[in-house]
Amino acid sequence: MTSTKFTYTDALAIQREHLAQWRLKLNAECYTDLIDHVAKVNKRQGNTNPYDVFRGQDIDTFIANWKPGHKGTNA
Repeated sequence: MTSTKFTYTDALAIQREHLAQWRLKLNAECYTDLIDHVAKVNKRQGNTNPYDVFRGQDIDTFIANWKPGHKGTNA
């Protein structure tokens, strides 16, 4: 049995894939707010734990709770 380690680089690659998929579906305002939030969260955490990268369900939840014109309230 092989053991593969899930790395911070792996998590960021998944995050990029998820953001690319959402870019095709979201309006410009929502996508810009999402990108800003992702950058803020990743920077705030400032670590290399791959499980703390904002991706997947985190992105889905941000979008579900997003309100136009309320930048910064989704943090």
